[in-house]
Amino acid sequence: MKLAFNIQPRYLVAATMAVGALMIVSAYWELNQSRRELSHVVHEEALSLVETIHLGSVNTILATDQVEQVLTDRLRNNAWLVAWLDSTGMLTRSRIVRIADANDLYRINIFDRRGRKILSNHIQDDDHAGLAARFEPGEMIAPILRNEASELIFGLKPARYEDGQRYAVAVRRTHPDGGAIVVNLDAADLLAFRRRIGIGKLIRDLGDNSGIEYVALQDAEGIIAASGAVTELSSFSADTVLQHVMLHDTTLMREAKFARTDVFEVLHPLVLEQTTAGVLRIGLSMDELRAMESRMQRRMIIITLVLLMLASLVMMLILAGKNYRRVEQELQRSEKLTALGELASGVAHEIRNPLNAIAMIAQRFDKEFAPRRGTKEFRTLTAVLRNEAQRVSGIVQQFLRFARPPRLQLERVDVQSFLQHIAALFEGQAKAKHVEFRLEQQSEGDIQLDRNQLTQAVLNLLLNALEATPAGGRITLTCRAEDNQVHVVVTDTGQGIPSEALNSIFNLYYTTKPDGTGMGLPMAQQIVAQHKGRLEVSSTPGRGSRFSIILPRT
Repeated sequence: MKLAFNIQPRYLVAATMAVGALMIVSAYWELNQSRRELSHVVHEEALSLVETIHLGSVNTILATDQVEQVLTDRLRNNAWLVAWLDSTGMLTRSRIVRIADANDLYRINIFDRRGRKILSNHIQDDDHAGLAARFEPGEMIAPILRNEASELIFGLKPARYEDGQRYAVAVRRTHPDGGAIVVNLDAADLLAFRRRIGIGKLIRDLGDNSGIEYVALQDAEGIIAASGAVTELSSFSADTVLQHVMLHDTTLMREAKFARTDVFEVLHPLVLEQTTAGVLRIGLSMDELRAMESRMQRRMIIITLVLLMLASLVMMLILAGKNYRRVEQELQRSEKLTALGELASGVAHEIRNPLNAIAMIAQRFDKEFAPRRGTKEFRTLTAVLRNEAQRVSGIVQQFLRFARPPRLQLERVDVQSFLQHIAALFEGQAKAKHVEFRLEQQSEGDIQLDRNQLTQAVLNLLLNALEATPAGGRITLTCRAEDNQVHVVVTDTGQGIPSEALNSIFNLYYTTKPDGTGMGLPMAQQIVAQHKGRLEVSSTPGRGSRFSIILPRT
C-alpha cells in the first residue's frame, strides 16, 4: 500500500489516460468494423435478393405471357377453322355449338361486313334485357371490316353485358359476303392463374418474409404491384433516383423512410426483352443494424463508466497518496515536536534556575560594585549580561509553552468580526512597510475556537508574510466556507519558499532569519492542530506563498 502511495500522480494519470485511450480507440474501431461488415453483408444479401426477385419476376411475366400466347394461338386456330368451315358452306349453328363445347370456348360469333351478328353458339335471350352494352362489337372489329387487318388479338377485355372479363381474338371472314369471326373464352381461369403465379402474388409473398418491409414494382405511371404494407411510395416525378435507375439501367441502394421507420432500399430495373418495364423497389429492415449499433452504444457507455470508475480510483489513489504523505509528514513532525518539546521542557527546567542566578548576579554587580576604572564599560557589560539572560529566559518560556500548550478556551466567535480584529492589529505594520494589505471575506456566521491562540497563529502567518514581501507587494487575508469547513488563507507576493525547504519549515528551530527562533510556524501548526484543523502551504519561488488554515465548522 505504501508503495502505491509513493507512485507519482503524473504516472497514474498518464497510465489512466493511456488505458482509456486504448479502450476508446478499440471500441470505436470495433464499432466501425462491425458496421462495415454488417453493411457489406446487407449489400451482398440485398443484391442477391433483388437479383432473385428480378429473375423470378421476369420468369413469372414470361410464363404468364407464354400462357396467354398459348391461349391466343388456340383461339386463333379455332377462329380460322370456323372461317374455313364458313367459307365452304359447312358452318351451321349446331356445328358452332359442338366446336365451342369441344374446345371450351365461351363464344363464337359471326359478323357480316356491317358488323351485325349473323350467327353464334349463344342464342340471345332475355338475360341481357335491360342491360346496357359496354361496347359495340362493330367498333372493335372495324379494322377487319375495313380490310386493314386480317386478324386482331384483343386479349383481356370486359364482357359486353355481364360482369367479368373475356379473352378474345378476331379473324377476317373468308366467306364471299365478308365480315369477321370473333372467338373468346371466359377469362376467370386465366385471372385465377395470374393471381396464383403472377408477379403480384410473387411480390406479395416476398413482402411477407421477415426482414423485408416491402416489395413493389413501379413505373412512371405508378405502382404496378406491391406487397400489402405499401400504401404510398415516392413517384418518378418526385424522386430523381428512380429516374436514374430507369434511364441508366443500374442498381442503387440507399437508406430511406417508410412508415416512419428507416429501411435499406434497393432499386433495381425490371428488364424484359432488353426493355426496362419498371423499377423493383425492395425495402429491407434495418432492425439488425440498429440493434448492433445499440449494442455498441451500450458497450461504449459501459467503457465510459469503467473509465470514470478508473479515473475516480486514480484520483482517490492520488488524494489518498497526498493525504497519506501529509499525515505521515504530520505524524513524523508531531513525533519530532513531541520529542523536542519534552527535551525542551527538561532543558528549560535545568537552565532556568542558573539563568535566574546569572541575572541576579548581573543586577547585583550593577548596583553593588563600582570599579575604579572602566565604569562605563562595566555598566555596559552587566546590562548586556542581564538582557541576554532575560532573552534566553524568554526562549525557555516559549519552549515550556510549546511543550505544555495551554488548554483551549473554546467559544463561539463570529468569523467576520474575528478577522476584522486581526486585520486591525496587522494593517498598521503592513502600511509602515508600504505593503498593500487586503481582507477578503466570503464566509459569514460563527465558529468555535480559542480567540487568543488562533489570533496568535494567524498573526504569525501574517508577520512571516510581511517579512517575505518587499515594499510594493501585497498580502491578502481571505476567509471562505467550503464543505462544512472554514478556510483562512494568507497569501503574499513575496520571495516564496524553495521547494527543498517546504518540508522543513514546520520543524522546531528551523529558520532562515538571522534573529529567528524557528518557533513561529511550529506553534501556529500546533494551535491549528489543537482546533482539529490542519495547516497547508504552497509556494512558488519568486512569486509568493500561500498558507491555509482549514478548520471544521462545528
